[in-house]
Order: sequence, then C-alpha cells, then structure tokens
Amino acid sequence: MYLEPAIGMVVGLALLGRVPSRFAILGIALVITAGIGATRTGNRPPVTTSPETLPVT
Repeated sequence: MYLEPAIGMVVGLALLGRVPSRFAILGIALVITAGIGATRTGNRPPVTTSPETLPVT
C-alpha cells in the first residue's frame, strides 16, 4: 500500500508528462520509508496450528 503514491507519480509522469516537484518526491519517499518501517517492526502474534486451535467441523 505504501507504494501507491510512487506508482501514481510514475503513471502521471509517463502518461501525462507531469513532472513532480521536489516536495512531492520527498513526500513519497517519506511515505515509502514509513511503510517499510511499519512492515518491518510490526508486532504480530505467532501463528499456531496445534490441534487445540483448529476449528471443529
């Protein structure tokens, strides 16, 4: 999800010829950095597949 602004910028550049400003590029870089940081440091509980946790059918 954090790559969507960068993809939009590339599409705008390729299809519309819109050159992004320095602030737009900086903003996209910050969004990508924040997304990578959130993904790498996210605290998720481990997935267990013991028989006690499986649904009964």
